[in-house]
Amino acid sequence: MIGVYSTVKELRDELISVGINTVTFGQISEPDLDKKSLYPLAHITPIGTTLGEQAAIVRYTVVVLDILDVTNENESIVEDALGNVSNMEDILHQLAVKVNIVFQRLKARNDVYYIEDETIDLDPILMDYSNRLAGYSFTLNYLVPNGDESSC
Repeated sequence: MIGVYSTVKELRDELISVGINTVTFGQISEPDLDKKSLYPLAHITPIGTTLGEQAAIVRYTVVVLDILDVTNENESIVEDALGNVSNMEDILHQLAVKVNIVFQRLKARNDVYYIEDETIDLDPILMDYSNRLAGYSFTLNYLVPNGDESSC
């Protein structure tokens, strides 16, 4: 399962390099979403593998989240068209920029393992957890060549 380890490590390292404070792996219930020092947070969940003759496609869902600031102490907080006051637009913009940088870097790599996708869709997440969260969910498909049993 070297391919899985390598792709998760590569993705984790890229997310941290753009300013994501915490990257976790596994079930989304595992990170402590109440802990403010974790944010911005990314969580990687494996969602499947397709095996082929020459290669396997390993799929991950990645969630990136940050805490909404709903206090009046933040100057970037604005009232939106519906009268809601938060920095949601800023968070969504900043996270989209970070994800785009990670995606472009991963696409540019000429590695053994590479991203199969030409584009990715960012699906917005707006959560009222114990703290209000905003961010995106997206899926990445890594192409992992078949060689021996250590390559998958």
